[in-house]
Amino acid sequence: MGYQVFVAISTGQQVANLPPILALADKHDRVLWLESDFARKAQWVNGR
Repeated sequence: MGYQVFVAISTGQQVANLPPILALADKHDRVLWLESDFARKAQWVNGR
């Protein structure tokens, strides 16, 4: 069974990556979430 890979980039806009993933992803698809050191320290993934 094949799957798609979605690449999400931490932007600080909390939901910017989610609409296309939610609209197009299937059960077995994968998401690769990229986060810079600055984004990690700013805790963007936590919505801060």
